[in-house]
Amino acid sequence: MIVFPHDPRAGEDIAIFVTQTTLRLPGPRFPGTLSFVTEPTRIIATPGSYTYSQSSFPVTSWVVGIARNVPAGLVPIPIRSEDGTVSSLFLGQIEVLPPEGASTTPQFHGLTGNWFNPQEGGWGVNLIESDTGPQLLALWLDYMVSPAPLSGPSWRVLSGGRWISPTTFRGVLYRTYDGTTVGGTSRAATVIPYGYMSLTFKSADEMEFVAEQFDPFYPTTHSFAKRATLRKQVF
Repeated sequence: MIVFPHDPRAGEDIAIFVTQTTLRLPGPRFPGTLSFVTEPTRIIATPGSYTYSQSSFPVTSWVVGIARNVPAGLVPIPIRSEDGTVSSLFLGQIEVLPPEGASTTPQFHGLTGNWFNPQEGGWGVNLIESDTGPQLLALWLDYMVSPAPLSGPSWRVLSGGRWISPTTFRGVLYRTYDGTTVGGTSRAATVIPYGYMSLTFKSADEMEFVAEQFDPFYPTTHSFAKRATLRKQVF
């Protein structure tokens, strides 16, 4: 089990990645989806969309779900059985920290723009600050190439994050894929949790970018972490 962010705080969305073999049923059957329900003292994991596989491992060996509004403390994760009851089996437990401080009101504003590292060409972050509340939308842009099923048009997006302190905004990193291609028929993209992103602002023009992506289709070859100091482009 892998958790993003690695040090979750109360109220944050938490991406939980689990190997399909952990949830394997006789057959062999493997789950294609994973969802979570948060209760006051635990998070209940519900696997779904079971499919048969004749090999030891299916096409992808990981499933992922999002746990929301998790309280602080050491939180166990029992598994819900196919009959709807909560079994005695557990995925494990995660430690959820309390909020970092009394206030999470953002210290800096005017953050909308393109952010880049002057020493590293070819990538950056497009950041949009909400006009109606303390929310940010971040697009991580580069020239990354991935094999199928992520080989088509794709985005990596931080959406729905939280300010965990007056200077740090972070949340689950999502990846979109299999959407509309150039000249193709319009269709909605598939969205999967893909890691996490953290943005720590030193001023309204400089921030520390930290991101870790975990590819559930190719976890050993396309998972990595990135850290850099970024500056807002002035023009």
